[in-house]
Parts: sequence; C-alpha cells; structure tokens
Amino acid sequence: MAFVTACRLYREQPHDVEVSDILEELATELGCLDEVVALIEDQVDGIVDSRVRLDLFMKLGRLHDVALSEPDEAAACYERALEIDPHYDDALDGLMKLAVADERFDKQINILERKIRGAESIEAKRELLWQMAEIWEREIGDENRTVATLERIRLLLPDDLPTLEWLSRLHRSLRKRRPRHPSPR
Repeated sequence: MAFVTACRLYREQPHDVEVSDILEELATELGCLDEVVALIEDQVDGIVDSRVRLDLFMKLGRLHDVALSEPDEAAACYERALEIDPHYDDALDGLMKLAVADERFDKQINILERKIRGAESIEAKRELLWQMAEIWEREIGDENRTVATLERIRLLLPDDLPTLEWLSRLHRSLRKRRPRHPSPR
C-alpha cells in the first residue's frame, strides 16, 4: 500500500527529489525497481527545473546500471544528463565506469577528452591527459598517439619531469624500431 501511495505522490510531485528517493527505497525493498524506473522515465521530460531533471537522469543511469544491469540504458541516461550540463563530472564518471567495464577504450578516450574540455586547472588537465596516454600505450598499444598525448601535457607543463621521462623512453623505443637503411657507398 505504501508503494502505491508513493507512486501516486510522485506522479503528483515529480519535481520532488525526496519523493523519488522514498519511492526508490520502497521499490528496492519490494524488488520492483523496474516499475519505478518506468515511472520516473515517464515523468522526467515534463519537469521544468533542469537541476531536478539532471538529478533524475543520474538516478535513472545508476538504477539502469547497478540495479537492472542495463548498461546501454544507463549510458543513454548519463548522456541526457550531459545535455543539461555538458561538463557534469558525475555523468562523465558514470559513462567512464560503463566504458571501463565494457573495455571500450575508444569511449574511454572520448570521455577523457570531454572531461579535459571541462577541467578548470592545468593540473586537472594534466591528470586526465596522463590517463589518456596510459590507455593509448597500455591498452591500445599506439605509441604515436601516446607521444602526441604526452606532448599535450608538455604544452601545459613544459618542465613536468614524469612526462619528459615517459617521452624520452618512448622516443628511444620508436628509434630502435625504425627501419635502418644502409648508407650508400
């Protein structure tokens, strides 16, 4: 009975985040989260307050991912949140979690690029570029793209010692693999 009452209350006040939290809690206890997800999805586009819509898309993304094991639907919800706020870290983190679980390195690179565009400090950009370089080298095995990414760090922080050391190692490795042409006699 409490669940039915909470559903009715949510239909009347879909903008009330507290009501959606109570509804989620009841649905978790009763094992009917799919019904709550459908109800929220049915109401979310009619909500005027973009902050509430953002919170609900994040809730839907989390529920699709964790509770319902529906990663594609979760990704779609996180993307909807990013339509409201293109640099919303929690939505980008949700997408990254899905991309890592699926071992989609192309998506991971894309998400890191999006995070770089929203990063405010040079240090934050450096950390994101560093993560990207690690993916290029360790997961994809593309040393040229790794070098290009590290060069982006060098443009931000020309004296960053770890970056300079990594670049030096990569340049040595690339030189060793370059075909040697015999000198003309």
